Amino acid sequence: MPELFSPQSRRKIERVLLDLDARLDSAVFFAGAWLRESYERFSTYMDRFHVAGWRRLFIELLSEAGTLSTGGAVLVLALAIPAFRETSDDDWLKKI
Repeated sequence: MPELFSPQSRRKIERVLLDLDARLDSAVFFAGAWLRESYERFSTYMDRFHVAGWRRLFIELLSEAGTLSTGGAVLVLALAIPAFRETSDDDWLKKI
């Protein structure tokens, strides 16, 4: 079976592929190091907002109240949309 590439071309292709592999490996390594460092900085920043004890209970209750209020507002708006559509015309009272 004949060779597809000459020995010189084969060495050149091997060097290019080895260079590509080395660049890819270093890029993955540096991306991992950057992610690790970014997470450490984020974690250090978030440690400022640590709340414990009775304050945590207050914050948790306030958070739940905000979540339920937002959900309730969305539900009320969803239920009111048909009424908004019915009354969007100027002469909606004359239709009744």
